[in-house]
Amino acid sequence: MNRRAVAQRGDKAAFLALIGIGIIFMTIVGRGWQTLLSAQGLYISVTVGIIIASIATALAYAIAAERVYHPTSVATAVAYFFVLVNLSALGTVNAMFVMFQSGNIFREQIDSSTKSVILLRDV
Repeated sequence: MNRRAVAQRGDKAAFLALIGIGIIFMTIVGRGWQTLLSAQGLYISVTVGIIIASIATALAYAIAAERVYHPTSVATAVAYFFVLVNLSALGTVNAMFVMFQSGNIFREQIDSSTKSVILLRDV
């Protein structure tokens, strides 16, 4: 088997992995921004979540393209990376918080409300 056939198979696998990672990335960032803006209404929050996830994905692509086509120029890639980190970090942290801690918050609020109702009943 020649090296070209192996490289092409590797390229396909890398491309499929990139698609999978991109879907996971967009889902997490989009969900985080959607829940962050959920007070604005369902349609607005979902739309903004999709837009910001798309922008973050485009920034990731721009960073990769910048590093490939201009390997000696670092300033543009760093600028893109700074914006990407801010967009994705806020969405990711919010998504993880909602996914893993929302049950605890609801339980704490329910317990607090139950105690308040018991105190009110006793009065």
